[in-house]
Amino acid sequence: MRAAPIAIGLALAAICTAGCLVRRGGRDRGDAENCTGPASDTVTGPGVVLICLDTLRADSLSLDSGRPVHMPRLEAFARQSVAFADAVAPAAWTGPSITSLLTGLDPSHTGVMGLPERTGDLSDSVLTLAQRVVVTGRHTAAVTSGLWLVPGTSALRGSTYGGFGLDADPEGVLETWNAARPKGVPFLLFLHALAAHDPYLDKVDAGPPSPDRKFSAADETRARAIRVAIERGGAFSYDDIRWSVEACVRSQTTRERLGLILGRPAFEKLFGIQRRWLDDECERDPLVATLGERLRAAYVEGLSSVDRMFGRMEDALTALHLPEDTIVVVVADHGEAFGEHGTLLHGRRLHDEMVRVPMLVRAPGRMGAARVVRGDAGLIDVVPTVLELMGVARPAGLDGISLVPSIAGATPLPERAMRAYEERYRYENNQALIERLESIRTTRAKCLVTRR
Repeated sequence: MRAAPIAIGLALAAICTAGCLVRRGGRDRGDAENCTGPASDTVTGPGVVLICLDTLRADSLSLDSGRPVHMPRLEAFARQSVAFADAVAPAAWTGPSITSLLTGLDPSHTGVMGLPERTGDLSDSVLTLAQRVVVTGRHTAAVTSGLWLVPGTSALRGSTYGGFGLDADPEGVLETWNAARPKGVPFLLFLHALAAHDPYLDKVDAGPPSPDRKFSAADETRARAIRVAIERGGAFSYDDIRWSVEACVRSQTTRERLGLILGRPAFEKLFGIQRRWLDDECERDPLVATLGERLRAAYVEGLSSVDRMFGRMEDALTALHLPEDTIVVVVADHGEAFGEHGTLLHGRRLHDEMVRVPMLVRAPGRMGAARVVRGDAGLIDVVPTVLELMGVARPAGLDGISLVPSIAGATPLPERAMRAYEERYRYENNQALIERLESIRTTRAKCLVTRR
């Protein structure tokens, strides 16, 4: 997701409606008024749990790299899985990336791409994974945590059950889903967790914040000076912007305190100032790398909270006694930048730190030995892979490929170009210009193209 310094309130949204397939104009279309009815107990095949851990960098996992282990529960899961170590996302923020994850199409084909304010809903002519699964009589569900992805979001079309509050109460929301799902029917359950997203520290399960994450007297004075400057339309130094970005991103405690001191109107204006700096000016700030290292340290510290969250989800799923052949797929929608290429957080760029993501598949009875697989793979491959694992016919026209042969251990990954798309603002003579970025990468080479 786009990193936003403003704490966004979470609200329980309506249950998603199911979509069904009808043929119109020669294309598959989701149409809620032509539903096939309830899940069927005559359908066979495994259930699938697809977990997306928002903002988790690929290098957060050690795998076979020798990097330090920061997430022992997720590492243990990876050791039981086929891990696609070179997997990439098709975009650097949640909207277009998860839409591609759940359709098997590049952003250029979903139409969901670019800046958040320019990103619309998924066209009705594009079918989601849930829409393709629900018409076979299988149960479909999505449980999320908010921000961009809530029940009713177009990328979640086809889910017959919608839950909310995964990060706050994974055990409770999964128990509620399990009570509602038809037993004996294969299912597709999508879970989206925000534990790795900023602010990185003081998550809901982390206990009271340590004293070093509270505002000092000097911080309080600086925050009040920023409020006065905003109210009077004064100028901001890079020092003030860097300090405010760190306060908003590092921990929930400092973000909330800054918001209280500024008040909502000034906080929203500060967000605009921060965004312009992040879009463009931070590349010219000689101290952005220093701030990036501090934010990286906070992010790494926060990975323990992400791991606890994953462990709670895994334990809650185990407690439900799901069928033994249940397949679990774990991915992230994008990474996070810490000054590696002169920028921070996510969106706006397409370097490895933003688009390289974990991708783990545990498929009992369908996979060869647990191992790390190198080669070209990405989030667009999840839909065709899940459809084949579930025994659902794969449609023509998807951009992704099925990874089942590689999961089974029979076939190496083919070399192919993996694409990603992004937009960003540039400022010239105080005028905002939109740059369009496209990256093309294989495991042997990569190219980044910028257009205006």
